[in-house]
Amino acid sequence: MIIDTHCDTLTKIFDNNQNLYENNFHIDLNRLMKFTPFCQVFACFIAPEHRSFAKKYALDAFSYFFKELDKNSHCINQIRSFSDYEKTIKENKIGAILSIEGGEAIEEISDIELFYNLGVRIITLTWNHDNKIASGVLGSSSCGVTDFGKEVINTLGKYKMVIDVSH
Repeated sequence: MIIDTHCDTLTKIFDNNQNLYENNFHIDLNRLMKFTPFCQVFACFIAPEHRSFAKKYALDAFSYFFKELDKNSHCINQIRSFSDYEKTIKENKIGAILSIEGGEAIEEISDIELFYNLGVRIITLTWNHDNKIASGVLGSSSCGVTDFGKEVINTLGKYKMVIDVSH
């Protein structure tokens, strides 16, 4: 199985009221079905203009995406566990792993459980800019990980979520 660890299609279809099956963004199901079984990490990107309402934006984007998954269940499964991964391979489908690109969506520690229960398995602590979790590569501070960020990292570890530090 091929696994692509990032695309912004989830955010793009939500922002542009498009569909997952066929669109002009990074990927769509129509194109991916040529490579099944295939696994795609779908990132909910928290753009700077969404930072002040990042959690609500992420929840709305995931809600939109879940509707797209339901409409296309004939060719895609959400992957929350290894057994979901195995099922996707057996069914020769596309697997969808959810991620959040930008820790601003985590406003309080309990949000980690909320996102985990929605199926998010990867979280990028920052996207280029500083937030209350850590300094970003383009941020103005160099504090590194904040005290809140350390608590976030420990909690992500308890849920066995992947911590993406690419930015």
